[in-house]
Amino acid sequence: MLKERIHIVPIGYEIDRIVQPLIEKKADKVYLITQGPEGDKAKPFLDLIKKKLEKKNISFIVKEIEIKKLDKQLNLMRKIIFNEEIHQIYINVSSGSKISTVAGMMAAMMFKSDKRYVVPYYVEPETYDSVEIAKEYKENLKPFSMGVEKIFELPNYKVYLPDEELTKLLIFIYDNKDNITKKKILTEFMPKISTEVRDYMKLRRQFLDKLEYEWKLIETQNKKNSQIKLKKNALDLIKFLKD
Repeated sequence: MLKERIHIVPIGYEIDRIVQPLIEKKADKVYLITQGPEGDKAKPFLDLIKKKLEKKNISFIVKEIEIKKLDKQLNLMRKIIFNEEIHQIYINVSSGSKISTVAGMMAAMMFKSDKRYVVPYYVEPETYDSVEIAKEYKENLKPFSMGVEKIFELPNYKVYLPDEELTKLLIFIYDNKDNITKKKILTEFMPKISTEVRDYMKLRRQFLDKLEYEWKLIETQNKKNSQIKLKKNALDLIKFLKD
């Protein structure tokens, strides 16, 4: 199967830094990430970008989220990357806000794998000259920059996450956070993913010890009935790992 070139592009107050790389890199499909239906000041930029992409016959999908929230962007990028994982995925980390830049780099590092090709790239503009920009754009738009001087891919170092089974257990604990014990995990969760883990010792060694001591994501609050509590970093992680 021929791999497609998939681009993830947060929308801010840029036009050339979004459109020109898509043309030069021969994008097959573009995900344009923008503010939710209530709209924001970037909507006129989105409208013009869509027109330019249509003229170049570049396919695009608009995804609306609360773009100022890091976990929302990460969650959406994760879903896109997993959905398009058989293709080559590129993330523009220069097209949106600082939050978008952080989200793009984090997504590239966390969701890259042997089967996923995920590359962040940065677009260096030709100018930030507001006078020249005003001459070029006649539609009351004031992009932060104009033109493209250089496009360069950024180093992408893998950041490891808990494996799939540990992640599922984290989410199970989260969904039952007011009443979660080792007994509940053993009787309700383990039969769904494993036929081997049948006792507390295996549960502790293969799952809970890893989450508590290696990843530092949980803590055992009450030794008598072994109540499990998620730590704050686990709650932050779940925000963008949970569908």
